[in-house]
Amino acid sequence: MRKNALDITVLLLGLACLSLMVVNRYAFQPIWKTEVRSEMVALKQELKSDKEDLKEELKNSREGLNRSKQSIKKDLIEAREESKSELKNLSKDLRTAFE
Repeated sequence: MRKNALDITVLLLGLACLSLMVVNRYAFQPIWKTEVRSEMVALKQELKSDKEDLKEELKNSREGLNRSKQSIKKDLIEAREESKSELKNLSKDLRTAFE
């Protein structure tokens, strides 16, 4: 009697394991795969939006750098013109002093 009960218990546990494996394979795995896919899609969209934000920030920083570059360039041109005019005035003064 004990051996039969033990055999039945082992048989039931084996069937339970097989049924859990079948349920896992055919019921849970597709659900898990769709969850993974949806997570991947969400992650991809997040990365895409981050990429667009970075592109926008780069564009803004480039524009700011270009503006500052142009203002520095204008300042240098003005300083060069001022120094040229001062040199011309000094050369004129020297010419008049030696004449």
